[in-house]
Amino acid sequence: MQCVHFSDGDIIYVSTGYDGDEVTSHSEAFTTMLDEVTGFKACHDPGIEDAPFRTRHASGGVLNLLRHDDSADLMPTPVICGGIDQQFQQNRECYRLLDQDKQPLARITSARCGSASVSIRNGRVLWVTGGSSYDNVDMKDSTEWLEVDANKLNLTVTEGVRLPGKIMYHCLVMIRESLAFLYGGLNHFALQRPESWIIDLGTGSNHLTSYSWNEKASMTTARAAHSCGFVRDVSKNSQGTIVAAGGELQGEVITDDVELLRVYNDGDLSQWEPGPKLPTALGHAASTTTSDQTILIVSGGWTDKDVISESIFLFYCDDGICEWRRQCLELNVGRYYGVAFAVPPIANVQSRAQSMAAISGEECPASVGVDYLDLIYGTDTCESAIDGFCQGINNNADCNFDDGDCCLDQSQCRLCVGDDCICHSTGNSHCRKLQILKESGKLMDFFFLRCMLGKSARRRHLSR
Repeated sequence: MQCVHFSDGDIIYVSTGYDGDEVTSHSEAFTTMLDEVTGFKACHDPGIEDAPFRTRHASGGVLNLLRHDDSADLMPTPVICGGIDQQFQQNRECYRLLDQDKQPLARITSARCGSASVSIRNGRVLWVTGGSSYDNVDMKDSTEWLEVDANKLNLTVTEGVRLPGKIMYHCLVMIRESLAFLYGGLNHFALQRPESWIIDLGTGSNHLTSYSWNEKASMTTARAAHSCGFVRDVSKNSQGTIVAAGGELQGEVITDDVELLRVYNDGDLSQWEPGPKLPTALGHAASTTTSDQTILIVSGGWTDKDVISESIFLFYCDDGICEWRRQCLELNVGRYYGVAFAVPPIANVQSRAQSMAAISGEECPASVGVDYLDLIYGTDTCESAIDGFCQGINNNADCNFDDGDCCLDQSQCRLCVGDDCICHSTGNSHCRKLQILKESGKLMDFFFLRCMLGKSARRRHLSR
C-alpha cells in the first residue's frame, strides 16, 4: 500500500498501553507540516513527556483547560483516565497527558478498564462510560460526567446516565454536538454484541441522568475492541460516516472487516453496510478523529498474526467513496490497549508543531512507506540467498527479486543465472522496500530470519 502524508495540522498524541514487554507510560506525538522549501515533512516530537502513570485499557479526551503557567489562555488538553497497571492495580485518577507536575485532575468514582469516553459541551465535559474493574469482572453500565471546574484547572465528577446494558470495549462517538452514538462492545456474558444506540444529550448543563437511549440498526458483525470514529465527507457536507473497523470477534478472532453507517444532516441513519477492509486485521488499536472530523487515525493494535503493530492508518471519505491510506510515519513504540488524541491546530498548538518540525523534521518517502508487513516473504519455490548473484528463477515479486540480488541497475549485475536476467532498480516497489530495510539496519536480520525461521516468526520480528 502506498503511504500518504497526513497534513491536517492536528498534533496526534498516542500514549500508554502494552508494548509487548510491560504496561507503559510512553507517549509520542506526530504531525505533518508543509515546508515551503522541502515540501511535506513528517515529524515526531523528540521531547514529549511520558504519561504521568503506567496504564492500559484507559480512555480520555481533549478538554479546554488553563495551563499551569498563569496564562489566561484555555488550551486543548489531552486528558487520560483509568485503566490498570502492570500489577493489575486499578487506576482511578485522571491526568493531563503532558503534565510535568503529575497532579491528578480528578478521581473517578469507579475503577474502569476498557471504558469509552467522548469530549462534549465544547470541550467542557469528558463523559466516561462502561468498562469493568478488570477482565470482565464487575462490568458496568454506569457512566461519569467530568466537568471542567470554575477555575478551569481541575474536574468535578458526577454520575451520568446509565448505559443500555453492562458493557466494555465498546465505541462511543459524537455525530453532532448533542448526539452520541454507542455501538459494539463486550457484554457481561463476555460476548461480543452488534447493537447500536443513540442518545440526545441536549445542550444544558445537567448531568445526563434524565436522558434516554434509543436503539438503532445493529451491525452485521458483533465485535468488540474495534477502532471507531465519525468521519465527515470531504465533498458532501451533508453526509458523515460512523466507522466500525476491525476488532475482536467471537473466539478472540482479530478481523480486518469494516462496517459503515451513513449519517445525513437531517439526522437520518442508513443501514450498516460493508466498508473497505483495514490494510491488516487489528484489534485493541488506539483511534481518534481529527478536530475537523475528516480523518480517522488508527494507530498500533494487535494483529491476527500475533504481532504488535507500529503502523498508522488513515480513513477518509470523499464524494461518498471511503478508503484507507497508510501514514508515512510509524509509531516509535508499537503498542495495543493504548489511547490516542487529536489536538487542533490553534495558534499555540501550531507553534509547538512548528518547533517539532524544526527540531526533528523527517521527510517521508515519496512513494513507499516503511511497512515490512507489505513485503512478500517468498513461497516454497524460492531459492533465495543474499550472495550478490541474480538468479533468474527467483527474479519475481513473490521472491522479492532474489531477495534484492536482482535489485540493481543492469550494468551493476555481477551475474545473472537463468532465463530471466533483467535486473530491477530501486524504483521497483519491492526493491525499494528492501533498500529501506538495508538503510534501517534490518536487512541482515531479514535474510537471517528468512533462512532460519518460519514466515510467522519473520513477520513478528520485522514488525517490531
